[in-house]
Amino acid sequence: MRAYGFRLPVVLASMAAVLAILFGAQFLYARQALALPLNTRLEATPGVVGQPTVTSDALGLAVEVRLGLIDDLQSTYHRLLHIAEGGAAGRHVTIQIQDNRNRQLTEDYMTLSAILDQGRATGQFVAMEKQFAAASGGMGLARAQVTVDSTQMYVELISGKNYLYAIMPLTLAAGAGGAA
Repeated sequence: MRAYGFRLPVVLASMAAVLAILFGAQFLYARQALALPLNTRLEATPGVVGQPTVTSDALGLAVEVRLGLIDDLQSTYHRLLHIAEGGAAGRHVTIQIQDNRNRQLTEDYMTLSAILDQGRATGQFVAMEKQFAAASGGMGLARAQVTVDSTQMYVELISGKNYLYAIMPLTLAAGAGGAA
């Protein structure tokens, strides 16, 4: 089959090869110019354990970071977000925190989540913090802390070598319930 003097299979094969080269070049650029330098900066951040994982897609950057025991989840998260946004070239950044939780910490968090959700639903964060401190006091945790900024809530539960970190939006989505 010929179209304007060209063979259609040859044209289609050439177009497929060009597209493959362009997508491959874009992938290599994203990896070499974006992900590797960002990984290096994130890995050097105090509290980060191991190598962060940076993935890029049409929605922006997704950064997965494992944290060790840290003093303040809120400031560590903001530091990581600042570094990631600096290397994201204006794209949206999502950070996922990995911790070292065990079954008991997860159960304690689920017990405390009703207090957190009530605070998020009502906006009464001072009362929520007092209830959280009272409820977590009898759980035998080395540290139980909740902090709030203008957009998010940061929960830290620490017991021995295990620790649970949770970051959630400040307000509940309409119709949402349960722990985030």
